[in-house]
Amino acid sequence: MISDNFLAFINDVEQSCWALGIPVQTRHREVAPGQYELAPKFAPGTIATDRNLILMELLRRVARRHNLAVLLAEKPFKGVNGSGKHNNWSLGSDKIGSLLTPGDHPATNTNFMMMLAATIRAIDLHGDLMRIAISGAGNDHRLGANEAPPAIVSVYLGDDIEQVVGSFISGEKAKPQITLGIDVGIPTLPELKRSPTDRNRTSTFAFTGNKFEFRAVGASQNPSRSNQVLNTIIADSLKYLATQIKAAKAKGTDVKTALDHLIREILIKHRRVIFNGNGYSQEWQDEAAKRGLPNMKTTPDALAHLSSDKNISLFKDMKVLTEQELRAREVIYHEEYTKKITIEGNCTALMVSTQVLPAAHKHQTSLAASLVAAKQAGISTDNLDSQQKELDYVSKLINETTAGLHQLRIALEELKEVHHNGHVAAARFALDKLIPAMNKTRTPADALEIIVPDWPFPTYHQMLFHQD
Repeated sequence: MISDNFLAFINDVEQSCWALGIPVQTRHREVAPGQYELAPKFAPGTIATDRNLILMELLRRVARRHNLAVLLAEKPFKGVNGSGKHNNWSLGSDKIGSLLTPGDHPATNTNFMMMLAATIRAIDLHGDLMRIAISGAGNDHRLGANEAPPAIVSVYLGDDIEQVVGSFISGEKAKPQITLGIDVGIPTLPELKRSPTDRNRTSTFAFTGNKFEFRAVGASQNPSRSNQVLNTIIADSLKYLATQIKAAKAKGTDVKTALDHLIREILIKHRRVIFNGNGYSQEWQDEAAKRGLPNMKTTPDALAHLSSDKNISLFKDMKVLTEQELRAREVIYHEEYTKKITIEGNCTALMVSTQVLPAAHKHQTSLAASLVAAKQAGISTDNLDSQQKELDYVSKLINETTAGLHQLRIALEELKEVHHNGHVAAARFALDKLIPAMNKTRTPADALEIIVPDWPFPTYHQMLFHQD
């Protein structure tokens, strides 16, 4: 059920979108309390990206009019599902539609098989760039956390298309046909069809009928990063196919024969990136390692590959980015990561020192005063044992929080010096030292939240369940 508050808000958003020429559809609750989904309709890549960015700002502005707040952080609350975007991507034109439309007999659909092979090759060769495209401090908390695909980039094709790939590789003469009909065993009912767009929600890059869905983009991220990478690596694969076919044709091979041979060769070589199973499972982690697929779990790990020789050559050859432009982006992404973690660290220190600890000390004083008064009133010590344990527990959490705060302040000061060693060192320090210091501070503070009566912030319960 959609709350009245949200319904009024989303109606206002949709009216504003209509005024701005942004067609949107879908309004429903998502997994987390207070989480909803909104879907702009498909459009050419540059237009869709612009609309997405406008929509992000529009959501914030309209929310203020309704006394609400829109959180575009990828993981605003520990233990609660975060938010992301689904970047649905295909290639085609108004003349031929999507090149990723399989038709009833995909194995004989040359355009589809060529495009599928080009895409699989691109994702296998440049999975590192796919991971880099969705890197960021917030998204690191989501990837692989049972709410977003893992950091391992793989391609989900579904049983139908994977069967087509297998048959094409083996050279079977019987071409698999995609059957969408559902036999429910009741002849009087009209023909029912299943949707070909169902997808593996644990997959990074899932085929959904006539397009691929890049499911790992963060809620706050600019989708142009993902689309720039996708368009570049697909263009590289199509260039490779064109070059190979041209060479085969020069040797007297007809185009159809050359293309079939090349598609089969690509599918065999790059099949390792196809995975239809559970991306969250440990078995996939182990299997991906055996297949040699990269597993870059953090942003600094991913960014270390951005300016590799392979990627410099790719962007340079495709005339998308020069080496200097690519290295500049590497610096910017590192600095963005470090600054976000630093802001979070300073915010944590400020909240704990000025509000969490004072509230906890007040509660500790109240418990201690109550215990002293009870003893003075002559109450047996045996009957005060539980109260003493409660006071000791609160005091222990205060001590742990204070110790964590002290470590956090030291890490924040050390980071200022580490900055002199360059952007890579600073980002790595933020990952290895600053984040653990924040976690050490917040863990006992979280425990205090559920026992301190006058908590200075909205509690989890208030934020998540008092929405209506």
